[in-house]
Amino acid sequence: MTVYYVPFGVETFTPVTSTNIQERGRRCEIHSAEGIEKIKGALRDATKPPSEKFSDERVRVKLLEQSNLGDGLLAVVENEGDVRFSDGTEGQISPSGLDSMNKVIERECRQ
Repeated sequence: MTVYYVPFGVETFTPVTSTNIQERGRRCEIHSAEGIEKIKGALRDATKPPSEKFSDERVRVKLLEQSNLGDGLLAVVENEGDVRFSDGTEGQISPSGLDSMNKVIERECRQ
């Protein structure tokens, strides 16, 4: 799994969006099957969003999944856990799911 990310909780002077996170964020590869499953579990458990919609102004993680056709978009996650999936549907990752995702990314992507 390829991840582009800006650490959760970091505030930026200009918006980090699903388009520019690949230039502005850090890139890393997650190879651990356990880590990938934790991230996918957090995404699977995302609930429908309340009244707030995905703004694409505070993106912190862009997840790409590798396949024979190359990297395909899996999801984009904002700072507070709002998520937009590759099919355009949106959801909200729970605080514990967001924490789990963050721990995997921080552990796997240390430099």
